[in-house]
Amino acid sequence: MENIFIDTNSFISFLTDDKEKADKIENIISDKNKEIYTSYNVLNEVKFIMLIDKAMKVLKTDKKGELIKFIKNNEEIRNQIMEKYLQFYANIKYRIKILMINDDAEILSCKISIDHGLLPTDASIAAMMKLKGIKKILTRDSDFKKVNGIEVIEV
Repeated sequence: MENIFIDTNSFISFLTDDKEKADKIENIISDKNKEIYTSYNVLNEVKFIMLIDKAMKVLKTDKKGELIKFIKNNEEIRNQIMEKYLQFYANIKYRIKILMINDDAEILSCKISIDHGLLPTDASIAAMMKLKGIKKILTRDSDFKKVNGIEVIEV
């Protein structure tokens, strides 16, 4: 069985109107010959990006402080995005194994960050993948190509 980790940007593509990318991701998720993984950090990033994207469309700005203030003060937007996210989560939670970082992964992630120049969240993903023996990641993030033993499947 093939193990694949799904990164944040793949889920974001899945949740957008890009039918070609969404179909590719759907095919991978639904393939019973694949063991699919992600992490709670990835899922939190998905929620955050969904909120920020919605706020950017409403406010027509990319100023982070304004966007965050808007999100914190707009229950309707939070409700709308979290409802959409929870529908998505309900559909994937039985098919995808969700990893949590442990002490070994936390320590390894620091080494990966130092050795390969990955930012903390990506280094954590790479560490969890290595410790679980997951060799493939579905992502648009080319930084994972820097890590030996990880193959990037591009969305």
